[in-house]
Amino acid sequence: MSDHALTNLFDDLRNTGAIPEALFDCVRSIVRNDLLRRRVWTKSPELLGYPFASWNEQGSLDALTFDALDSAVITRMKSISTRRSLGYTVDGMIVTNIRWFLYECQREADPLGRNCYACVLGAAELGVAEGWLVIVGQPQAGGMGTTVSGVPPHERDASDDEVRCAIVAAKSFPELAECLDVDGKLEDARLGRAVAALAAAIRELVRRVDGRLRLETIRCAVEQEVRAARASAECDEDESNQTYARVEIQSLFGAIENAVRSSSRTQLAQVRCLRVLDCMQDPLFHDMSDAERAQSIGMSRQRFSEHRREIQQLAEQIRESSGQTPSNLR
Repeated sequence: MSDHALTNLFDDLRNTGAIPEALFDCVRSIVRNDLLRRRVWTKSPELLGYPFASWNEQGSLDALTFDALDSAVITRMKSISTRRSLGYTVDGMIVTNIRWFLYECQREADPLGRNCYACVLGAAELGVAEGWLVIVGQPQAGGMGTTVSGVPPHERDASDDEVRCAIVAAKSFPELAECLDVDGKLEDARLGRAVAALAAAIRELVRRVDGRLRLETIRCAVEQEVRAARASAECDEDESNQTYARVEIQSLFGAIENAVRSSSRTQLAQVRCLRVLDCMQDPLFHDMSDAERAQSIGMSRQRFSEHRREIQQLAEQIRESSGQTPSNLR
């Protein structure tokens, strides 16, 4: 990429109102290089909230690039234009915006994983402080690579199955799962309850299992069980709501489409929202989950769900303004 290429392409965007193809290609290259730099390229796109098997899958990197372009450039046109009007180049500003967007994707896409991480570290620290747990192995970076053991320390490593079965069987596990079943970051009080519940479960674990425990194994066991319970509940809820939502969207399709097109959303946001709207009323997608729908149109599940909720809110507003009641649309 030549010097000030992003600045020149941004000038083209600002002057014409159309997104240059070369700007998309530049952003795509920056996104790919940053995934490589942060060692995320070889990991599942689910880590950033995108329902693809790998970043080599067709459409996966383009979906992430569209969102990065929207977040880093389109929605920040005013601030970037202000800097540009002062005579400064904006290459560094745009690159920083893209990197921040990718960081936020990873941070927000997996709140359960983040909460489990904090909970396991807290429980281990509590066990060591109370004297019934000791650290027997710790890499330089610490964290989930740490190995702990009951007192006195054991010589062998406990198997993953032993750890998982013992954690799930613990009396305090239901309370732990309930504390962790939230969409965002745990509040301090809830995190404290989760740490206490997991510490109790680990204390039972070291009594039952004669072996050393890797914190990463404990984290994976807790996360997998909570995810499985959540997926089952979401499946039941989604199935009960699908028919009503489909009928409502279909009956108001034209009005919703007009509302989206006449809104103050950016051009990219309008296009994405209309793609989700088409997907919601198309019979080909009726039996798919949100993740499958999102993947079929090259969009992250998180972005798809946001637009789906937005469309349902528009449907509700239109229905109320026209004097319809829910029963009219069932």
